[in-house]
Amino acid sequence: GEVAALIQSVGGDINDRAHSRFRFGGSRANLRPLFNTTLRLLAIMAVASGIAVANIYYIQPLLADISRTFSVSASAMGIVAMCGQLGFATGVVFIVPLGDIGDRRRLIIVMLAGASIGLAAVATARSYVWIASALFAVGACSVTPQMFVPFAAHLAAPERRGRAVGVVMSGLVVGILAGRAASGSLGALAGWRTVYWMASALTLVLAGATAMTLPRSIGASRLWDLSLVLKCHV
Repeated sequence: GEVAALIQSVGGDINDRAHSRFRFGGSRANLRPLFNTTLRLLAIMAVASGIAVANIYYIQPLLADISRTFSVSASAMGIVAMCGQLGFATGVVFIVPLGDIGDRRRLIIVMLAGASIGLAAVATARSYVWIASALFAVGACSVTPQMFVPFAAHLAAPERRGRAVGVVMSGLVVGILAGRAASGSLGALAGWRTVYWMASALTLVLAGATAMTLPRSIGASRLWDLSLVLKCHV
């Protein structure tokens, strides 16, 4: 109830700001999806953040099963888990900043699609090096929560940015905790490869959902507005 009310409150504010941005030069076609889904936008960002960040935590309860599959030691599997975290750190350093200079929406979609491919590669892994490399790629493509948070903050009014960020961050934290529990339970029932096949499919569906609901990058529209101002002065 309270979370739903919070999403509705901030979502209405996002709608107002979207209309304001349209008046100052956005494309009607680009902003139409935002008008149709404003009340669900923050909820989608929160869910997407949780699913995306869970991708790098699925492996933790599955280390023993995977080590038996490839006949490697527990310490060797620890290195595999670390590869996912190293990939995530690499994505934060080299990929997340691209969202500030280009179309953040497009980058998010590409990263989710890349994560889906990486998860499928993990599910089909046939060697230790294969799964370590695939998990590194999954980690590098799982940085979308770090793009959703500033996205939500920029869409919301200054007095409501804390609430908007809080909603998205709540989804991220829930994703970390629920991802471990879900992978452990499903892995015990159907095997660790099934976990990654389902994660791949879920992430691909998420990429499609974000493509249909997210507005275009605010950063890109800022550059467009700035170019109009410069032209007027020239």
